[in-house]
Amino acid sequence: MTDSKPLTQLPLPAHTILNQSESCIRVTLAPPYSADYFAGHFPELPLLPGVTLLTWTFELARRLELACEPGQIKNLKFTHVIKSDTPLTLELTPARNTGKVSFQWVSGEQSCASGTLTLRAAND
Repeated sequence: MTDSKPLTQLPLPAHTILNQSESCIRVTLAPPYSADYFAGHFPELPLLPGVTLLTWTFELARRLELACEPGQIKNLKFTHVIKSDTPLTLELTPARNTGKVSFQWVSGEQSCASGTLTLRAAND
């Protein structure tokens, strides 16, 4: 694991690696209701901002040594809102030797967001 600086000043919520293989990594986390991630978005119905979800995606990929720095995001889709205290699972699927990682955030059986990250090394 790498100890480089996180991409955001907000800490990554507690998370657990469910399984890790060459073809897929699954990580769970549950952002708490009181977290600053939900502040102001929206006061009467707190929702997780998409930019926060993407930051977590890159940060978890970095911590799992799939990437050092974010590159491009392709085929990005937000398909379901994420309310506070919603348990989430991130599925990361690296494409060998391409520098790309497909990702999907799910809550139970519901897909919440998906896309493909193009990763780059820290010295690029």
